Amino acid sequence: MKPDHTCDLVQDLLPLWLDHTLSQDSQALIQQHLPHCPACRRILADMDAPLTLPPEQDAAPLRTLNHLWQKEVVRVVLGSLAVGTCFLLLTVVPNPVSDALSKGLNLFQDFFIVTLPDLLYHF
Repeated sequence: MKPDHTCDLVQDLLPLWLDHTLSQDSQALIQQHLPHCPACRRILADMDAPLTLPPEQDAAPLRTLNHLWQKEVVRVVLGSLAVGTCFLLLTVVPNPVSDALSKGLNLFQDFFIVTLPDLLYHF
């Protein structure tokens, strides 16, 4: 094997060497190469170094959005309850408003069903 390809081969084997999954022959090759190659030692040190995570982002904007979302949900639920209550009061529960609406509707129906056809018939 040519010496210029040894670094490429060792660098390909370094992750497996760190995981202790190499054959004895491959381990011997790396152990013979590392003392004489500063570039491969540096790559090995970089691979073996602990990873650093990026700093946490500020969660304040997310908390603000969550608070606004919760307020919107409460607003929609309360609005739906108000509309449903009004519907029940006007349609199911007897009261002067619903009585007047039903009488008005009856007068409207009477006019178009009984009176208007009579007028048109006699015209």
